[in-house]
Amino acid sequence: MEKKELMEIFLKKGLIIDLESLEYFFKNPEQIEIFLKKIEGEKIPSIIKIDFLKSILESKEIEVKEIKKKIFEKKSVSVNDITQMLIERYEKIKSFFSYRMDIVNLISINKISEKTKKFSLITMVKEIDRKNKTAIVEDLTGETLVFFPNNFLNFVVQDEVVGLVCEKNNDRIEVLNVLWPDIPLNRKVASLERNVCCVFVSEKVLEENMEKFLKEISKTECESFLIFLFLGAYDEKKIENLKKALPLNSKLVLIKKGSFEQNEKFFTAPVFLSVEDKVKILVCDGHIFTSYQGILGEKTEEIMLSLLKKRHLDPIFSVEKIALEDRFIVDPVPDIFVSFDFGSSGLINYKGTTIISCGSSEKMFWIVNLKSRESLKIDLT
Repeated sequence: MEKKELMEIFLKKGLIIDLESLEYFFKNPEQIEIFLKKIEGEKIPSIIKIDFLKSILESKEIEVKEIKKKIFEKKSVSVNDITQMLIERYEKIKSFFSYRMDIVNLISINKISEKTKKFSLITMVKEIDRKNKTAIVEDLTGETLVFFPNNFLNFVVQDEVVGLVCEKNNDRIEVLNVLWPDIPLNRKVASLERNVCCVFVSEKVLEENMEKFLKEISKTECESFLIFLFLGAYDEKKIENLKKALPLNSKLVLIKKGSFEQNEKFFTAPVFLSVEDKVKILVCDGHIFTSYQGILGEKTEEIMLSLLKKRHLDPIFSVEKIALEDRFIVDPVPDIFVSFDFGSSGLINYKGTTIISCGSSEKMFWIVNLKSRESLKIDLT
């Protein structure tokens, strides 16, 4: 391409470039389209000089990295492995109760005596009898039977760690209140200084509604987009074609459901990610909530909120899940908590955490601005 033709490209856009910038584009013609796309909506100087050109083209890519990265090995699981995992879960989640000011007169189960009246326990729920409103709970010193008043057992599930405010009447331990570790109240709302938007969308929605999706994205004023795409399977050819169709100012973050895999091209749910080391995002496959529907709520975002308060994504234990235990414990506290492929779409803001359900069958996606922390649901029907 001749320099005269290059000048005409910019003049048709109402832009004037200096000789140094012209020389740059003459040597790097592939950068022209990228540059023109990136300056859309930007304040442009009367004459484009090389410093401005480089500031646009060399803008730092948004960094997304995994917070918890653990290599899993397939191995047989012994009774000792299970016991150790449950002990570690108990001790880890017990430490989260340090935020709570309503745990008073905290004792261990072996310290309960005839003289004990009002006290608190931090226990793991071993067995639940919902009909008789009782549960067997345990800590590292022993186990005991506790009695619950009406409805107090509604949100309690087996194998979770709970705080119990109790009163002893003769030999009967009655629960006055059930407490969860929860998340701190005085959290600062995390944000970025740059106008970056996170897009949360499933592969199925994107494939069936690509044209509408791109149209909606073009309406959103953002410096750049992080598109979190939830995959059923990984198809390299399809992903490459998708990248070509997406706006130049976007970065694709691939989240794959299914059993854990080590792959540099995608993350496997559940996954804790950080954006620019400032905003923490927890993404999970919503199918893990199946056991909790009806117990912790009907709406997906209600179930997610309850599990966030419990600080565990899937507390009901099974041997198959033991390798993922570290990822199921909700630590650190996420700024954005997202689920895909389960239930219906919905949103709750809770103590600085944005809880988002993308649902399983709706033609929609979510946009979260990481600068303002505003959330927007986009309907593609």
